[in-house]
Amino acid sequence: VQINAAGMRGPEVISPKTTETRRILSLGGSVAFGEGVALRDTYTIDAVRDLGGMRVGLEALIMAVPEYTALQTRNLLDMRGWALDPDLVLMAGPGAELDVGAYQDDTVVSTYRGLTNTHRQMESLAIFRILDHWVRVKNGPKAEARTTVFARQHPINSDQRPRLGTNSYASHLDAIARQARELDVEIVFIITPVPGDLDESGTPPTVTLYRDAMRQVAARNGVKLVDGSAVFRKSGRTADALFQDDHQLSVQGHRTLS
Repeated sequence: VQINAAGMRGPEVISPKTTETRRILSLGGSVAFGEGVALRDTYTIDAVRDLGGMRVGLEALIMAVPEYTALQTRNLLDMRGWALDPDLVLMAGPGAELDVGAYQDDTVVSTYRGLTNTHRQMESLAIFRILDHWVRVKNGPKAEARTTVFARQHPINSDQRPRLGTNSYASHLDAIARQARELDVEIVFIITPVPGDLDESGTPPTVTLYRDAMRQVAARNGVKLVDGSAVFRKSGRTADALFQDDHQLSVQGHRTLS
């Protein structure tokens, strides 16, 4: 795997992009990143290549990070992604949001930008950004939680809750869709498939809840949605052909989603 200076999978990125380039930014977790397959076989690169790729001015960038939740992906977009001037954003999920670990993201991960309109308006003031970072990020309760989890190695998720609840998942997807609209960037949500989808009764109920949240956000914001679970069922292929394991897509799986 090659990681470039911008922290993305793939070769170095020319910035600013040329006027004739249309840039596609692929986000999400392990599936969008393409764990276990070559870069050229990921669904994003495969789809863009079929459409003509750089020959017709289409540039695909993989900014997905394995095990990132929608909160972390939104931070990454706000810190680095939007500055790349994408024309289209592909947001895949759910994924790591459902994982249960030592902490919940809302407890330890500070947002780079606020979720409320008031907070976002105040962010135009440099003094507010400095004070907000000092009070909320560097010295707030999340800073202490990070010290407990990462420095002292003490888990703080005794209730065994998922890393990102469905309400938080929806709120960060909403924020991503809203920012894309403000920047006049097209956005597509991609529901990533799981092996249980090949038998509809086998899809875990928790996965269905998160997918429903993504669907509702898409409908609310007028976002196009690709249902990977329906695509896989329609393909008629087996789980062994489409998946490497109980989560990661095979080369054939990426090609099918592409």
